[in-house]
Amino acid sequence: MAIDDRGDTVGWACFGPCRSEPSALGEVCTLGEVYAPYVSPDLTGQGIGGKLLEVTLTELRLRRVL
Repeated sequence: MAIDDRGDTVGWACFGPCRSEPSALGEVCTLGEVYAPYVSPDLTGQGIGGKLLEVTLTELRLRRVL
């Protein structure tokens, strides 16, 4: 989640295991997916989405699904 200096949410990203991976069949999921990245429309072009993606990819790597 991206928070501005006033404490307002200005963006967020949802991520997890790749939905097309066969993990539902009991296999280990090895791929990750960014399901939904969102940035407040009036704040686009300020690098918020890029930072959200950077943090999301780091989390996926830590969870070993990238």
